[in-house]
Amino acid sequence: THWIIQTRKGDKIRESIGALPTHILLPGDYTVLAKSGGQIYQRDFDVADGEMQRIEVLLNEQAGAPN
Repeated sequence: THWIIQTRKGDKIRESIGALPTHILLPGDYTVLAKSGGQIYQRDFDVADGEMQRIEVLLNEQAGAPN
């Protein structure tokens, strides 16, 4: 899976390849793109000061569309 983390304005912050990448980000609003199997999945998320979180990008099984 090819991962791209960018600001909500579209400025690229990080890029990696692998199943479960780990990144440390400054507080802010981000969008993650996951490219796999010819599909692109996207999710917006926020990081607060001192917060640790796991962000998952999952296929929405009911709609068959990225989540």
